[in-house]
Order: sequence, then C-alpha cells, then structure tokens
Amino acid sequence: MIGNVIRRLTESSHTGSILMNARFDITYRSPLAIRIGDVIVMDPEIREAISDSIIPFTHDFHGTDTDGHAIWVECTFNNMLHEPGIEAIVCFIRDVTDRRRAEDELRQTVQELSAYKHALDESSIVAITDQKGVIKHVNDNFCRISKYSREELIGQDHRIINSSYHDKDYIRELWTTIARGNIWKGELRNRARDGSLYWVDTTIVPFLNENGKPYQYIAIRSDITERKLAEIELGKRADLIESLLESITDGFIAVDDDMRYTYVNKTICEMVGLPPEAMLGHRMWDLFPDAVGSATYNTIQEALTERRYTSNEDYYPPLNLWQENRVYPTGKGLSIFIRDISTKKEEEHHLKLLQSVITGTTDAVMITEAHAADGETAPRIVYVNDAFTRMTGYPADEVIGRSPRILQGPDTDRQELARLRQAMSEWQSYECTVVNYRKNGEEFWMNMAISPVANEKGWFTHWIAIERDVTASKNKELQKSLMAELGIIFNANENLGIALHDVLRRLVSFGPITSAEIWLVGTDTEKINLAAETVREGTEPTAFDGETTARHHARGEALVGAAWATGDIQTWYDAEGRSAHAVPLHHTDDIVGVLVFGLSSKGNVTDSLAALMKSVCTFLGPEVRRRQLEQELYQLFTLTPDSICIAGTDGYAKRLNPAFCAVLEYSEAELLASPLLSFVHPDDREQTIAALGELGVGKPVPYMENRMVTRSGAIRWMAWTATPLPEEGLFFSVAKDISYKKELEDLLLKANTLARIGSWEVDLVRQTIYWSDLTREIHEVGPDFTPDMENTTAFFHEGEDRTRIVQAFTDAIEHGTPFDVELEITTGCGHTKWIRVKGEPEFKLGACARIYGSFQDIDDRKKAELAALRALEERNTILESIGDAFFAVDMDWTVTYWNNTASRIVQVPRQDVIDKRLWDVFSADSNPLSYSMYSHAMRTKQAVHFEDYYAPLKHWYEISAYPSARGLSVYLKDISDRKASEIRMTELNESLGRQAKELAISNAELEQFAYVASHDLQEPLRMVTSFLTQLEKKYGDAIDSKGKQYIYFAVDGAKRMRQIILDLLEFSRVGRTVNKREAVDLNELVGEVEGLHRKQIDESGATIEMTPLPVLMSYRAPVRQVFQNLISNGLKYQSPGNRPVIRITFDETDTHWSFSISDNGIGIDGEYFDRIFIIFQRLHNKDEYSGTGMGLAVTRKIIETLGGTIWVESEPDKGSTFSFTISKIDHPRAGQNHESDTP
Repeated sequence: MIGNVIRRLTESSHTGSILMNARFDITYRSPLAIRIGDVIVMDPEIREAISDSIIPFTHDFHGTDTDGHAIWVECTFNNMLHEPGIEAIVCFIRDVTDRRRAEDELRQTVQELSAYKHALDESSIVAITDQKGVIKHVNDNFCRISKYSREELIGQDHRIINSSYHDKDYIRELWTTIARGNIWKGELRNRARDGSLYWVDTTIVPFLNENGKPYQYIAIRSDITERKLAEIELGKRADLIESLLESITDGFIAVDDDMRYTYVNKTICEMVGLPPEAMLGHRMWDLFPDAVGSATYNTIQEALTERRYTSNEDYYPPLNLWQENRVYPTGKGLSIFIRDISTKKEEEHHLKLLQSVITGTTDAVMITEAHAADGETAPRIVYVNDAFTRMTGYPADEVIGRSPRILQGPDTDRQELARLRQAMSEWQSYECTVVNYRKNGEEFWMNMAISPVANEKGWFTHWIAIERDVTASKNKELQKSLMAELGIIFNANENLGIALHDVLRRLVSFGPITSAEIWLVGTDTEKINLAAETVREGTEPTAFDGETTARHHARGEALVGAAWATGDIQTWYDAEGRSAHAVPLHHTDDIVGVLVFGLSSKGNVTDSLAALMKSVCTFLGPEVRRRQLEQELYQLFTLTPDSICIAGTDGYAKRLNPAFCAVLEYSEAELLASPLLSFVHPDDREQTIAALGELGVGKPVPYMENRMVTRSGAIRWMAWTATPLPEEGLFFSVAKDISYKKELEDLLLKANTLARIGSWEVDLVRQTIYWSDLTREIHEVGPDFTPDMENTTAFFHEGEDRTRIVQAFTDAIEHGTPFDVELEITTGCGHTKWIRVKGEPEFKLGACARIYGSFQDIDDRKKAELAALRALEERNTILESIGDAFFAVDMDWTVTYWNNTASRIVQVPRQDVIDKRLWDVFSADSNPLSYSMYSHAMRTKQAVHFEDYYAPLKHWYEISAYPSARGLSVYLKDISDRKASEIRMTELNESLGRQAKELAISNAELEQFAYVASHDLQEPLRMVTSFLTQLEKKYGDAIDSKGKQYIYFAVDGAKRMRQIILDLLEFSRVGRTVNKREAVDLNELVGEVEGLHRKQIDESGATIEMTPLPVLMSYRAPVRQVFQNLISNGLKYQSPGNRPVIRITFDETDTHWSFSISDNGIGIDGEYFDRIFIIFQRLHNKDEYSGTGMGLAVTRKIIETLGGTIWVESEPDKGSTFSFTISKIDHPRAGQNHESDTP
C-alpha cells in the first residue's frame, strides 16, 4: 500500500523514482525514470555504499536519455529493504542537467576571472582609487616598484608618487578625460619612496554608476623604465647606435614619413632575404605589398598617424614567419624592431595543447573523519581519488585509515598547520598552501581547501579536502621574486664585481646551493677569469674538479673551461656525493662567462632548480654583457681622442670628456661654468648661434665647422656633429680638432697656386664647361672666354697631342676610364706650354654625367725632365768615370746598374750581375752586415753608412747606401789600406792611454803636494803676523810713523799671503772629501746665505728676488758654496751708493737643472769673460774690492764636478748674469766637500 502511495506521488511529481530489490534489480520505473533510460549504472562501489549506508546516499550520473540527449541526473538512494510495506531500495531521480551546466559555466567563469586577476597582478601594476583619487587598493607590483608599503599608500592620493616631471596641462588633460568617463592612456614618470624615478605605461579605466558618473578608477600600469632609459641612452649614444643595432638579434628598420627605408640591420636582411641595397630608399609597401591591410600594416600606420608607440604580433605567410613588431615614432619617421617569434608561437601552441590536457584532469580529493579516534591526534583518511595517488605517489590502500600527516615533513610550515587546526576546531573552511612530501620523499607545494561535511541533522561527519599540486606556480613565484631581487642588486651596484658577489650571496641562500662562483671570459678571449665567489655560511668550500686556488683557466681546462669550450652544462661529483655544475652564460651567440654552483651531499638538481639556474643564467648573460658594455662606453667617452660635449639648450655644457678639456686647455669645471659661446671665436658666433637654434627646434646638425679659443689664446678649428635630445632639453655633440686639416688645406691652396694647378669640369648633361681662374691663366685667356669642347681641344697641338686628349675624353665617357696625360698646348697668346691634364669621370644611372679634373702648368718641370734625360746620359758617363764603385738595385733586389769600377774592385763582371738578384750573386749568409744594413735602408728609407769586410777578397770596403722610390743606390770604396792605418792608429791610441793614466797619477800627486804645502806654509805666516803685531804693541811708542807704516805693510802682506794659501787650500779640496747625496731645498739654502750676509744686506738696502726654487737630489755643501760665492759677488761688486738687486731664476730639462743669478752691479767687459774663472785673476785692485780672485775659479770647479757648466753675460755698468747648470744624474766626483770661508 505504501509502495502504491510512493508510486502515485512520484508519477505526479517532477522527479522520477525507481524501486530495486536487494539484488538491485529494478522492480519499478516512473515515467521520468523510463525517459532517462540506462543513465544509472550501479557499479559495485555504489552498491556497497547503498548497502552499508543507513542514511540517504546521493550520487550524480551522466549519460544519454532515450531521445539521445546528454543528461545529468541526481539520484538519492534510500535503503528501505527492512521497512514493512516497502521492502525496496527507493531511488528518487531529479534531472539536474541545467544546474550542472550552470555550475560548470559559473566555475569556468570564476576560474577565468581568477586567472585574469592573477595574470593582471602578475604582469601589471594595479591601483584602485575612488572618484577623488584616494587610493583604495594596490597590488604587490605597485608596492614593489614604488617601494611604499600597502599601509603607506592606502588612503593617500597619487601625489605621494608625483615626480613633478609632467606639466600641469598634461595632468589636467588626464583628469578631464577620466572625469568624463573616458579611458585615458599615456606614460607617466613617478618617484619611488627612496627618491628613484621610474616610468610606467598607464591605462586608467573609470567605473561608472547608474548615472554614468565615475565612482572609482582602476589604473593598470606596466613598468617601462628600462624602455624609457633605453630610449634616452639611445639618444645619448648616437655614435654607437649602428654597431649596437647590428649586434642585436632583433631585426631593426628605420623609415621616413613616406615609409621609405633609411636604415636596415643585417638581422632584418637575413629575415626577409634581401640585401640592404635592395631595401634602402624603397617604400616598405612597394617591397611587401601583400602585407598591406594586415595587422602589422595597421599597427605601423597607427604609430605613424598617432605618433605613439605601438606593438603587435602577426604571422607573415610569404616568409612563414611569426613576428613581434615594436614601432617607435621618431622625429623623422619610425623605428621598428622586429623579432622572430616563430619558435615562441610553436611553444605557445604546445602549451595550449598541454593546458587542454591539464584542464581535463581532476584535482586530488581526500576525505577524512570529522574527529580523531581515541588516542589519536588527527582524523583518519577514509577516501582518496586517483588524482591524489598521482600527486603523492600513495595508493589508496596505503593511506586510508592513516593520518594526513604522512604528507608532512621538516619544511612544512608549522604556523600554517596551526592556523589550519584552529580553523578545523571551529568547523570552518580553510585554504592554505604548504610544502608536503611525496611517497618518494620529494618535496612539493600543495594548495589545499578543506570544508566540513555535515549530515542532515547538522552534525559534522567528515572533512573533504580538494588538493592541487602548485609546485610549478609556487616555484615560479619564488623564481620571479629571486629574479626581481637579482635585478635590484644589479641596478643598485655600478661596480660589476660587487654586483656579481651580491648575486652569488643571494643564490647560496636559496635551496640546496651551498657555494657559487662566476667566471668571466677575458677581453683577449684566451682565458676565463674568476670574477666572484662565495660560500654559504657554515659550509666548507667545494674544490670543483680538484681546483681550489686557480683564478684563471684556458678554454677546455678544468670544469669551467670545459663549459666554456663546449657551451653545455658540465657536472662534477666527488666521493662524498657533493656535486658542482658549470652553466655557460650566453649573450646572443657568444659565451660571456660561466656560473658554477655547488650542492651539498643531500642536494639534487631538481627540475625546479634546473629551471631556476636557467633563468638566472639567462638573466646574468645579458646583464654582464650590458654592464661590460657600459664600462666600455664609459672608457670610450673618457679615452676617445674626439671631443664629446653634452649641452643644454641654455647654451651651457652639462658634461665634457677629457679630450674636450684638453683641446681648450680648461678644466671641466671651468668650461661648465661659462656658456659655450664664450669659447667660440667672435667671427664664428653667428653661425654657431644658428646651429644652436636648429638643435633647439629638434633638428640635428650633421656638420659644422667653427673656431674655438683656448686658454692660451690659441685658435683651434673644430668640426661638429650634433643631435638634439628634445625630451631632456639637451643635445649631444662630437667635435674633431681639424686645425691640422685646415693648415693642410691652406697649404694645399698655396701649393696649388705655387704649383699652378687649376680645376675644370665638363657637365655632359647641361653641355657646359667650367674653368677656374688659374686654368684660364694657364691658357692665357680672359674672363670673357667661354670654353666648349671645340675651342678647348683646339689649344692642344694638332697631331698626337690633340688625338691623345680626344681619345682620353672618349674612353672616360664610354668606359669610365680616368686619365692623366702630359701634353703641349698653344696658349691664347701664342705661347707653347707643357701642361698636365687629369680627369675623373662620374656616372649616374649607367651614363657618364660629368668629367672633372685639373690643369697643371708643368712647362718648367717638363723642360727640366727633358733636360734631365739628357743629363741621365751624362750621368752614366760620369758614373763610369768616377773612382768609386757604384751599383743600383730595385725594390726586388735586382741589380739595375753596375759600373766598371764595381767590376774591378769587387772582381765580378757586369754581365754576371746585371738583371740578377743581388743576394743570388753575393750570399746574404756570407755578408750578414751588408744584408742587414741594405735591408734597413730599404725598409726605413734612410741612408746608411758603414764599413764591411769581404772575406773572399780579404778587402775592407766603405759603403754608403741611399734609398729611393726605385730601390737603392750604393757607393763602395776600397779602404783596405786605410783600415791597416787605423789598426796602427789604434795601437798608438792605446799607448797614449797608458801615458794619460801615468799623467793622471802625476797630477794627483801634485794635487796632494799643493794640499800639504798650503797647510805647512800657514804656520810661519801666522808667526810672522803675530810677532809683528806684538812688536807694534810693545814698542809702538819708540817706533816712528815710517816704521809703523812698514809694520802695517808687512802684516797686510802676511794676511794676504795667508788668504792666498787658504784659497789654494780650498781649491785643492775640491775633489777630495766625499759627502752624501740628499734632497737639497734651494729655498732654505738661499735663506742660509742671506743670513750669512744679513749685515751687508741691511747696510746696503739690498734685495734678493727669486721664484720658488726646486728641491734637488744633490750635495748640499758644494751647492751652497756655489750660491754663496755668486750672491756674495753680486752684493760686493756694486757702484758706491747703488742699492743691490739680485734675481735668481731656474729652468729644467730632462737631464739638467739650469739657474741664473743676476745683479745690477758694475758689470764686466766681454774680453774678461774667460779670465775671471782662472785662479788669482782679478779685474780690480784690493783697495777697490777685497778678495784674492779664487772665488769664481772654485765655483767653476764645483759646477764641473756636478756635471754642469757655468758662463757669464754682462756689460759694464749694466750688471752681470751668471748662469750655470747642474746635472740630474749623479757624478763620481759630485759629492766632494767644497766648504770654504772664501767668497
């Protein structure tokens, strides 16, 4: 009865029903159940679940109904076999096809939106503001680039990152656009928290309310700092653009506004299969008409018309080429970078295929009990699906009944697990991502979302976990973070070595890497050198390949050299299981270095680590090469001989290289402080101002010459090339010093005038002929003469000369043959004259358009040549008649002339040597000296003179070889008799040398005698002086005036005799006592001399003037004696009442110091210049000026021992200048003592 009730209820409802017996045989179907057909399949698992369940069991089935439509049904099974009156398994059926489709569509939409958000957050810088511009949301990329935390940004407006770079109109236009509900796109330069600037390409989208008014804005930005900096750098380094463009792997073209090619690099030529000449000057769409209307065409036209950067990807079928196009507007057209992305597109296609496979798989599912069993801390697993097994490696039978903790390990985030347990204790859903471990021990990142499952009574019975292996995305996130850190490290360090070291320190803190090294290929490409190395703290360095101290390796040597040589990763293992891996660093097709990283014994190169190292190496290769290139560019800027100037439109230089400063003889600071025009010659300022005006409006100056005035007043001609940088208000210019070229041009003009060279031109298109003034002068015609082809040829002598000039013009016009002929003409005044005519044809479109050249008056030279030909015959006669042997060879050593005397003294007949190579006749091995000297003369074009012994004849020859444009001319003289005399002379010289040595010994003995005698003579003189003085004192009253006068004369004579003896003693000392060489400060030394003569200086009012004097490495005592004697003489030899003025100056050469001491004294007559340096030679009596005449003799002797010379320049009553030199090189006798009391 109850079954009938159920049957009537289900037949009248929108659900169907099925009744089954204990064997699951269907005993009843409702109409809906009949319509769905055999969709319900009772597999063993479902039967078991129904049999064991005491509560309703629900399951969805998918299949095809009786009409052939795909259908989803939800079946709820109730086991009522034991219910009286029913005794059946009741299955209620509901068609949930629409719901499942809606759920699938919703799930797909959510996934897509999540993917879009993830992609946007990963690739872009995002901020959301309200209608007033107050920031409500920023993503991680915004915080990363602005260096502000999210807390610092939320609630602020965008003025927090305002750089003040853009003018108010630009910002006003932005706000006006978005306030009207329109999208704004543009580029902005912002300022980060640390003050650094960055550029972003920005799109601001307004969100509109129901009234169409914005209520918030979302700003999507992309970091274009590198691109902007690259654009700026590109402008600054205009002279390097071509070489850089030729080295890049991207194709590059430049077109003008008419879409005509102005530049193509080799990559684009290879890409399209055309040479440069087939493209330059042609319109792009004429060469590639089938591209018109394509996406590439539209992108290029958009950049051209809207003058903004555009880019796209497009497929070009004729070349089977996928290309990425980046189009930049320029002042003259477009610059377009084209990258071959065919490989990338293939990879994207493969990725899409893989994505479709992945999308078809299901996530791992794990179901656990709701509560932990008694004595256990975690609930037990009751179900896992196949995806779980594939993800973890655990089959279902190994995990069911066990705790999920079997997946956890040492690196599982304990704090995250604690939060998970807290959520579970509160029966809340929770999602987290943690490190888990597969059955084989391998780590993997797992995203897990758990939810509690309650029964119909609301009791929680199970936990269900949807799990996903997110290792790849997590590693990518970590990898991206690491790469961002490495980029920051490189940008923060200008020094490449420091940057590389910091990079390695970051790498060894990542994963299992314990040590790392970076090796860079040397500039000579012969060695690879260790640039940086580091080891994780607490670990021992790994001796890669047994090497611990080597800092350099050759290609193929050791682990690093092998990676360099092969271009492949090289691996090394030791007995303890540690390993090292050497990965080449590539930049385009070149290897710039090798990264070596070492792993501990527990470490393995997993796929994620390998991918990371590949990314690191992909990053490091270009970065290292870029930094090396920056250093090279800096050196180029610093060391280039050309002058480089970066200046502003305000007329002031902003930066100058050393060459610029050197040319103008100013420091960079001095040049930067004044406008550039102040250094321009006044006559050239007008044209320079005009050129600056061109640059000010964004036009380049391809070439300009002007004159600059240096600090010393010299004029330097400069040739300028300048390019504007309008976005920075700067211009970049390169100047070459062409002063020498200008001098040459002036000389050439003068030379042409002196050489009487005129110019001419025949324009075959216009049928006109031009003659310069000098050409008219040579032809002796006036300015009213109009040359044409007929009257021009009429000047040439009829016959051979006229025929030759006509034929020369014909060959030039028809075959492009230049000509250079010497012919005779009859001038307009009837004079016969030799001229030289040179002509050069110029072709356009395959036809000769003009011929230009020069006329030179060579009448005098030609007549001289003819006379020379006659003289040549006379020369041959002379050469045969001279007494010396003479021969000549050409540049190949072939003998071209051999006179009779040569045949006689060398004993080789003329016929045996003429037209033969000299060294085939006379072996070079037998005549090494002659061979060497002749070769030197031939190579250096310098004459040589030498003597050589010819063993076969036992003769000596004196040889002179003179090089010429044709070879060598050689003169030989037999000097055998003279050499015999020289041998005898040598013997005589040796004899004289022995005698000179004996004489030196004799002189030394005499010098010793003088020294001893002068000492022995002093004692008697002292006694004479003493006794005479005592006699005067004791008997003065008894002696008359005559006697006192005699005593005075005797004492005075004895004193003078003693002074002479002292001077002789001083003179003899020169060359005896040795002093040490030391630093002698002449400023202090002159001060000492002034102190000695202070009383005399004060009494006479004398002044001593001098420039700051140098510090010499010399001998203090003799140098002081020289200055003391010369200053003393300057003070002494003065006219009465004259105020002495003494001036001291100096100069220096590579080998000597040079000094001059001048005075305003009485002067010296020229006839006494030599006499004053001789001992006891005086020009005045002792009553006029005291002294013995020894001072200058001693001074000269000291100067000569110091390796110098002394001389005097003087005129009576005009003062004297004593000049002397002192050698910078130590001399054997220079350190001898010259102290004396004698001035």
